[in-house]
Amino acid sequence: MPNKRNAGTSANQGTRIGPHADPIRTLIMNCDGRGITRVVLAGRAIIEEAQIKTVDTSDYQQRAQAFLEKCMASFSNSDYKRRPASELFPPGFPVR
Repeated sequence: MPNKRNAGTSANQGTRIGPHADPIRTLIMNCDGRGITRVVLAGRAIIEEAQIKTVDTSDYQQRAQAFLEKCMASFSNSDYKRRPASELFPPGFPVR
């Protein structure tokens, strides 16, 4: 029976991380968040099937995109020519 001091993780990094002796240390030092598939803390599943179950993340992508656009637009204020963000940050490839 798990107690509050017990925690478990499950990671699926495949062969990308190479050999390891301590799975927790390897997870922290060599892996990224995409490899974490399950986290159980005090008997409660926090992450299942690589999805956070304790936080509503449904709008994170939209909020992050809005923040990026606001941040990029703010560069016009410090540009000596006051160029728009579209001119300061042109696309890497032509957009049709």
